[in-house]
Amino acid sequence: GDLVKGKDGIEVSVIDIAEGGGGGAAPFKPGKSKKGNAVKAFYDRVLTTFEVSKKSERPFVTMFLLILLLVLVVVILAALWPSIPGYLTKEVCLEAECLEASKQILSWARPDASTCRQPYEWACGHFEEKYKAHNFHGANKGEWNFDAYQDYEETAASYEFISKLPTVAVSYSAQYMIKKLHQICTTVETGSNNEAISSLKRTLKNLGGWRMLLGSNNPHWDLRENLQKVQPKYGAAPFYKLGIETRNAPPYDVIITVSEGDLGLPSKEFYTLGEKDPVIAAYHTYLRDILAHMVASSTTKSQEYAKMIFNYERRIALDVMGVLREAAQGNASQPQIRTMQQLADEAPSLPILQTAQAMFRRKITENTQVLVSSPIALKMISQIITTTDKEILNNFVMWSVIRHFVPYMSHNFRQSLLEFEKVLYGVEHKQPIWHFCTKVVQQWMPYGLEALRENPKLVVHDREQQDYGGGGGGEDRRAVGMDSMDPYHSSRQVQEVTEYDEEMVRLMFYHIRDEYKGALNNANWVNQQLTKYIADKLSMMRVQIGIPEELLKSERTVNEFYNDVVLDELLFVDNVVTHWEFVK
Repeated sequence: GDLVKGKDGIEVSVIDIAEGGGGGAAPFKPGKSKKGNAVKAFYDRVLTTFEVSKKSERPFVTMFLLILLLVLVVVILAALWPSIPGYLTKEVCLEAECLEASKQILSWARPDASTCRQPYEWACGHFEEKYKAHNFHGANKGEWNFDAYQDYEETAASYEFISKLPTVAVSYSAQYMIKKLHQICTTVETGSNNEAISSLKRTLKNLGGWRMLLGSNNPHWDLRENLQKVQPKYGAAPFYKLGIETRNAPPYDVIITVSEGDLGLPSKEFYTLGEKDPVIAAYHTYLRDILAHMVASSTTKSQEYAKMIFNYERRIALDVMGVLREAAQGNASQPQIRTMQQLADEAPSLPILQTAQAMFRRKITENTQVLVSSPIALKMISQIITTTDKEILNNFVMWSVIRHFVPYMSHNFRQSLLEFEKVLYGVEHKQPIWHFCTKVVQQWMPYGLEALRENPKLVVHDREQQDYGGGGGGEDRRAVGMDSMDPYHSSRQVQEVTEYDEEMVRLMFYHIRDEYKGALNNANWVNQQLTKYIADKLSMMRVQIGIPEELLKSERTVNEFYNDVVLDELLFVDNVVTHWEFVK
């Protein structure tokens, strides 16, 4: 309509005034009208730009609102989305070796446990559940962990291999000896108790006799004379022990080692316990039981004997611990190089030179160098000997020999040992005889057993087709490409996988070694002498997986290695001596 002026001088439409309706009309708001017009104008421009007709206007608006809603949802999700853990951003495990390793780790782990609050449960929770109830759990000296389980699996695999070995090989072959040694060992529980005791008494008689035995009270028994025989002939080590190690300084050759001898308890710390402690009480019972197996004696005499042995061992342990504690600030308690003459001057009561000459084939003189684990400890042991009665010395030396033979004796001795280990280690039951005997084979004939396992083509199945007397180095029978029908032989595919694994291990070893060399060269804070020593050791390091291939080519090589082994098929305990003769 026509425009007229209002009271405030603003031009308005006559129609608008008329629609306002009289004095009760709402006041006019020019700002709101302008905003509405602007929105309508923008809306009209959008429709015009997209050429939206009146008919398509409603679908267009609906689609626009949906898009706006989706954008809003995306923004909210982006704001609230949890961060990705770092381990999920790493490279994905796809190789077979990686998957196998992951499977092994995850089989022990319990991922639902708290990593920080329950790290052991998180890493080994399933191991506890699955293997704590293992049949061998209570027989492994109370220690049951991943290493113990792996050792059990390896022993079980060795036993399966030994049990399948044919018996057609000749008696001087390693194959026959492995099979026979295991068979003889299994009779240890059923063997004659009297024969085992008689064998042990003969051993003690060769050492001058044991005063506890009837008719063996030799007044001329000499400690030095018999100490020279104990380790070289029987492997026991009272007062001191000899061994062989590689020198950790130029010229890096082998060197004789001298250390403290063995005591009845596995650690000197046990001797600090009180008389009423369960371990000490069990050790007293063990001493009395072994004496009762060897000789008929009264209860009072057995108790006196047990107390004598324990008190003397405790004296040695506590006195040695005392001097080591006093010398802890200096180098006196550390391994040191000594000549035999210097060692004889420091510990004159110990016939170490004579023992070494009887034990090793090489020429040993007063000028021969030896590595002494703790000179001050040997000096203290020598002083203790000089102040000890001959009767106590005799009983202690003989007990050391008896204790060395007990695990290979008859049922009564082994049962007494088991009762002692129940308290000492928490053993719940005796290990199966197959496990004990397999461990004996692994320890006594490791090269022969592993050689046959690594190259099963060395296993003899038909003696008639075997050439034992031919010349040369014997037939070259490598383990590659073996007949898959033979239960001992692996397929070519397995062999290829094994070779790949070995190559991977070598690659890892040399890479780590080179990285360590580089880090050592950049470590300016390490003194030059130590740097050279470590660098020399690194340069000498090599990786060897299993037995070298040249030692697996021929059965004759393995058989010749065991030429000097003699097995006693009548009494297993007698093999302890023959085995020690072969080892040394």
